[in-house]
Amino acid sequence: MFPLFSRLPRYPQTYRKPQPLNPMTNRKHTWRLPMLFFTCKVRGAWMKTLAISGVGRVPNALNPRMTTMSLSEVAFRNDPEKVQFYTGLPNYFVLETVMWLLVPHMKSEKNAKLSKFQQLLLTLMRLRLDLKNQDLAYRFGVKVATVTRTVHRIISIMFTTLVPTAVFWPSRTELRKNLPAAVRQTHPDCAVILDCFTVSLEKAVSVDANRQSPTETAEVVRHLSRPTSVSELKYVIGVAPQGVVMFVSRGSPGNVSDKTLVESCGLLCKLLPGDVVLAERDFDIGDLVGARKAELKITNDHSKMFKNDQNPREEASLISEERMNVYRHVGRVVQMVKKRYSMLTGPVESPFTVIDRSSNVTTFDKIVQVACALNNLSWTVHLAVQR
Repeated sequence: MFPLFSRLPRYPQTYRKPQPLNPMTNRKHTWRLPMLFFTCKVRGAWMKTLAISGVGRVPNALNPRMTTMSLSEVAFRNDPEKVQFYTGLPNYFVLETVMWLLVPHMKSEKNAKLSKFQQLLLTLMRLRLDLKNQDLAYRFGVKVATVTRTVHRIISIMFTTLVPTAVFWPSRTELRKNLPAAVRQTHPDCAVILDCFTVSLEKAVSVDANRQSPTETAEVVRHLSRPTSVSELKYVIGVAPQGVVMFVSRGSPGNVSDKTLVESCGLLCKLLPGDVVLAERDFDIGDLVGARKAELKITNDHSKMFKNDQNPREEASLISEERMNVYRHVGRVVQMVKKRYSMLTGPVESPFTVIDRSSNVTTFDKIVQVACALNNLSWTVHLAVQR
């Protein structure tokens, strides 16, 4: 006889029938097994295993932790770091303000699986962290199609309500009244600082001059002499001397010249006689700006460096300081927007380049303007705190 079977009992024994396992009860389920095994208690190691694997209800001791990890409105109310990480906004007050602006335009659905706050949070997480729809579907417990519809709907609502409120061209009086000291000394008549930035596409788009693409306006298409493949989008951004975005163009093919883009985006119509337009590099739009009786100044133009018999080193130092001031206002704003909302770093997914027939604007163009509007709100709060 093998030693293994020699340890079994020789005579029949009566065993208690095992009770169903329920780790949430206070009863200690104990029964005897042959000596080959061992006597165990459910409230011992088994319960820990069940708790870790997620079987059954979560013990009360873990409830506070689960509340902290949840994506509910209560979890964000007193946690500014969590608000900033998931939404890019500085605190819950700004998030609540955005919610207050959007709620009147959000439809109430009877069997909606996401609350209005969760719909906004899901969209901001898409912009902020550039999470995929499948990832968001797992996090919020909904289908991928629900995530897609929610993102497009909330982006459209923010584009029509939030962008006109936060991204606008202020009056000349407001611009000159709040000029920073660095700009006031060198360019007291500065109205806007121009720059361009590009975003790569996930999949190249074929653009034909005879067939307008959703990613550009008709004026831009006319300048394309032959069909070409577009792998990135280009945007013109106008920043106020105070550091807020006041103009964003629609996306155009990356191979379009800066002059063509500025001429067709509608920025020139906002200039007034006597305005000064600053740029770090030459946009070749001096004649277009001059037609509006305004003036274009390129901060890195060295053609006038050594006039009036000034010391070349002093003149070069002044130009370098002036150029740094312009870069600080424009380059920092562009980098801040991209850092705050990772979706703007690209590559842009193909569904976002499809034009919305109701507004004649692509979804990604809306996203760019919404990101600038949210950045302006955050920057305004930052300035208010400094004051």
